[in-house]
Amino acid sequence: MLKFKANLAQIKLIVLIAQRACKANKAIDFEKATMDLNVAHSSGNPLDFQKLLDFPEGDFNHDFYGIYANINRETGELDNCFVPRCSMDETAGEVEEMLTQEWRTDEDDPDDINDPSLSQF
Repeated sequence: MLKFKANLAQIKLIVLIAQRACKANKAIDFEKATMDLNVAHSSGNPLDFQKLLDFPEGDFNHDFYGIYANINRETGELDNCFVPRCSMDETAGEVEEMLTQEWRTDEDDPDDINDPSLSQF
């Protein structure tokens, strides 16, 4: 059973998001878009709708079309490991941080190579 738990303030934002998407792409079904956003939010992946609405075009498109394309319309879950950037889930922030941090190489600190605690690797 699909869940629809967005409150009135969230529904107003959902409508604005769907309007923005429909204005940019006439092929988007407004009703389907509003339901997809509400269901994704209500089925274990809470979304920050204000953040999504305020996103620049690239981030907005990533999240909106990602939700629209990956929502399972039987369970409400997002398939294909899709995680929206506007997700309020703590793990989404951790994933985003991991993806954006700079990774060190052995050249950064040659002494790390000789660290005995790293011998298991």
